[in-house]
Amino acid sequence: MIVFIDNCVLGLLSSPNEKLEVQKCQEWLYSLLSKGVYVVSYDLCDYEVRRSLLLDSIRRTSNTNLKK
Repeated sequence: MIVFIDNCVLGLLSSPNEKLEVQKCQEWLYSLLSKGVYVVSYDLCDYEVRRSLLLDSIRRTSNTNLKK
């Protein structure tokens, strides 16, 4: 079986947060992998998630510098 994940799922899986939604998504992925499921994503999804994480990092840095 092959499962394609989109940028929303990929974003949850790569999220540094420890929210319940993120944990459940990670558990779902691990259960698929343990069953031998092949999980793939499109290059565009990877790009969008990386860009979003980078922008969030820049925003956090800017907000931290503004508070000083």
